[in-house]
Amino acid sequence: MGTATLVEILLAIFLPPVGVFLRFGCGVSLSLSFPLSLSLSLSMFFRLAFFFRDFRASLRTS
Repeated sequence: MGTATLVEILLAIFLPPVGVFLRFGCGVSLSLSFPLSLSLSLSMFFRLAFFFRDFRASLRTS
């Protein structure tokens, strides 16, 4: 496994649209990757925000 493969794997994990662009170029795959990554990121953000809000509230009441 070369350095280029390692960089490609890390980009695919942390920045999926960039990984898709490097692998397949600019096309249908890239146009699908952006909204899917954005919706996943936003849903994870809101879940964590509500989890920590409820967790902090439970610490205050105990």
